[in-house]
Amino acid sequence: IMNLLANEFVSEFSVDGMDFRKILFDDDVPSFYQVLSENSNVSCYYYWQKIRYKSQDEGDRSIFVFTTQKLRSYLFINDELLRYRNNRSFLKLFSGEAKSQIRTYMRSCKIKVNDAESFVIKDLVEYCEQTVSKKKM
Repeated sequence: IMNLLANEFVSEFSVDGMDFRKILFDDDVPSFYQVLSENSNVSCYYYWQKIRYKSQDEGDRSIFVFTTQKLRSYLFINDELLRYRNNRSFLKLFSGEAKSQIRTYMRSCKIKVNDAESFVIKDLVEYCEQTVSKKKM
């Protein structure tokens, strides 16, 4: 049995050790994002999407089917939500010496952001936070 709460009454929840929070970015509609890492300069969020569509309509009841879930990965930098899909697009979100240092870190740790485990991405984002913070000093 599953209890479902109305969307307007839920602001955050946890499932299997993953934290989700309803966040409003850029005057868009608030959506639930998985929070991987939140810092002052660089934060990371995952947006999980499934689309529901009606497969059958049988009189007074409808049967719905869901697509497989899709992941969209984002960094929040300088008050802007920026999507990344792979190492190249991840690195494009940084510039100068920070970008170079992050690239070196990713290569030395053999990180591929499109298939890395959440804990690897958390560590990477923490490294990005430290690197960007040093550059602002």
